[in-house]
Amino acid sequence: MRDNPAHIYRDIAKKIVAKLKENLVMTLEHGKSPDLYWKLEQAIVDAMRYADQTGGERVRLQMQELLKDFDDEDDGSSTS
Repeated sequence: MRDNPAHIYRDIAKKIVAKLKENLVMTLEHGKSPDLYWKLEQAIVDAMRYADQTGGERVRLQMQELLKDFDDEDDGSSTS
């Protein structure tokens, strides 16, 4: 069974939020410099790109299954 995409995307979102929180805590509470190499915008773009790729692949696989089912059920007659 395939992973539910909502769970995968939620996990990614949680990681992004956790990293943002970590940076804010480091800066505000501990007076330390945040992780300057981590870019929130790029993390979001990467997550969206991943979602787009996996969503597109999921749709492609579903269409292949539908077309295969349609081809398998073709008995040569036409009712339309």
